[in-house]
Amino acid sequence: MSKMYIYIFIALIVASTVFAAPGGKKGNTQGQTPAQTVVVQNVTKVIVQNNSAAHAQEGIDWNLVGGIAAIIALTAGFLSWLLSRKQRGMTAKYLKEIGRAFNEYRDNTSKCESALYDIKEKIEKDFSGGKINDSAFSILDARLDKYLAEVRKDVLNTQFTLSGSTKRELSKMLEDGAISQEEYAKFSKMSLKELSSKEKEKLKSLMKRWESDKK
Repeated sequence: MSKMYIYIFIALIVASTVFAAPGGKKGNTQGQTPAQTVVVQNVTKVIVQNNSAAHAQEGIDWNLVGGIAAIIALTAGFLSWLLSRKQRGMTAKYLKEIGRAFNEYRDNTSKCESALYDIKEKIEKDFSGGKINDSAFSILDARLDKYLAEVRKDVLNTQFTLSGSTKRELSKMLEDGAISQEEYAKFSKMSLKELSSKEKEKLKSLMKRWESDKK
């Protein structure tokens, strides 16, 4: 919570105490005779003494407590609204950043994947630091997975000469943007006869790196 929020909270608490505290109002003595003034003063004195005794007997000024509780509730709601607004702003900022990186480097799969990885690391760092909540993280992670899946499918299509059945099988594995351990184990058993030894090693390396994203 920033210092500004703390200052607002303290100010509201002080204000609630001041307004809720009992205080006697001075009567308007203009136009009164000295005798009338003495009577008013004596009556006022008796009232103040009675109020003081009543407060002493009660022990707790529930009006004051209620006022403070109301101010605390309003302050908590206000701070919650500010934090929620900040979270939405950060989520929108990252969504724009993800979309911009994908569209800008769409034709360069390696650069596009690298840019999305960089954003992914920043999001994970902000999530670990409490700047992004679970809901926002899920939204951003899903958007990254969607774009990473498209980029990685393009990598398979442009950098490797795959048969139709192999291409369909690998594309299915990449539907969620990453490779699970089970999917990688299945991939390891594929013959990939259409690829050279060098291409096989390159594809295996890529699939292993994509598999690590699933952990």
